[in-house]
Amino acid sequence: MGQRSRSSRAPQRRLVLNRERELAQLRYALDGALCGRGQVVLAAGEAGIGKTTLAQEFAATAARRGVRVLWGRCGDREGSPPYWPWAEILRTLAEAESAEEMRALFEPGARYIGLVLPELRGRFHVERSSIPDDHSVRFHVADAIRSLFHRAARQRSLLLVLDDLHWADQGSLFLLEFLAQDIAVHPLLVLATYRDGEGAPPLVEMLGELARLGVPRISLTGLTVEGAGCLLARLTGRRLATRVVRQIHARTGGNPFFVTEMATVDIRDPRAIPVNVRMAISKRLDRLSALANRVLTVAAVVGREFDFPLLRAALSDVDEEALLRAVDEGLKTLVIEPLPSRGAEWYQFTHALIRDAVYESISPSRFARIRRGERTSTSCLTKVRTVSARVIGAITTGWSRSNANTIRETCFG
Repeated sequence: MGQRSRSSRAPQRRLVLNRERELAQLRYALDGALCGRGQVVLAAGEAGIGKTTLAQEFAATAARRGVRVLWGRCGDREGSPPYWPWAEILRTLAEAESAEEMRALFEPGARYIGLVLPELRGRFHVERSSIPDDHSVRFHVADAIRSLFHRAARQRSLLLVLDDLHWADQGSLFLLEFLAQDIAVHPLLVLATYRDGEGAPPLVEMLGELARLGVPRISLTGLTVEGAGCLLARLTGRRLATRVVRQIHARTGGNPFFVTEMATVDIRDPRAIPVNVRMAISKRLDRLSALANRVLTVAAVVGREFDFPLLRAALSDVDEEALLRAVDEGLKTLVIEPLPSRGAEWYQFTHALIRDAVYESISPSRFARIRRGERTSTSCLTKVRTVSARVIGAITTGWSRSNANTIRETCFG
């Protein structure tokens, strides 16, 4: 999609389910901003979890209360201009003002604001230049834009929505961090959304700084079974059997995007994977290394749940440290998650749909070889675990009598 040319105004409202607590938290932040106690709020979650929908719903609430709402969305491919989301916001603000009001807002910092919004240069006779990758210039740009927002907020309270922050360039991230430093004394609220598990080092660094400043973070999770049922009823025009809803919820984890797409396939097919879901999962897996994908392929043959010792045995040609790094990749990108209820080294795919998509991508020949390796590994692990149990039994019952002979006889008959 690259630079998305969507309007900077909030899109049409959508069905919002199971977000009462999050909306209440945002309304509380808005109350503070309207009283001059501004803040930055972060909303995070996996792809498709409903971050933008939440922002749209809240933006509509803020607009009804007389707040000026400005949207900025980060470009999702290389080549997006620096400060792209901020340029969208500034452009919308400039278009809404009269010539006199625009001059009052933009002229004081036009030299640096013009680096982000080039069309200002001609209006205020600013020297033409590109944005250099220089920290001092970045500081001046951030200071000029922050001061502009302060001036605008004194006229009318502002809500700035930054969507898809995980795609933001370093300058845009620096500007958000800069804005957060003294926002508490202005009628200004910033809501920024980003995907968990997709943060490049600059985003991770900025999130750490915002955490130090006390910026609140809203973590979005999947819909409840009831919420998924309501969404499916809205999409299909009928209420589905509870058994079917539970089955879909179990496969999707309540992810609204996954649930929505499931309504496009035969819901009676327990293994159906919608095309858009398959593409979204493939895109997520493409960000992983070849080894991480190999590990996930083996894990998918095992099932939704698997443990590290079995992976280690099945992939005996892989160095253990490399295997651990591959598992860490899957955890970081939210493809898999720990399963402490099964044991310290147990994991599961975050959604059954992800496991199913990986499983179905395996060719018959590869599947047969993985299956043979898995059976061999399982057999070996079973023997090892049996021997270990016998050793422990020997130690606890017969160690004091004849340790070496007992262990030898226990392990090898």
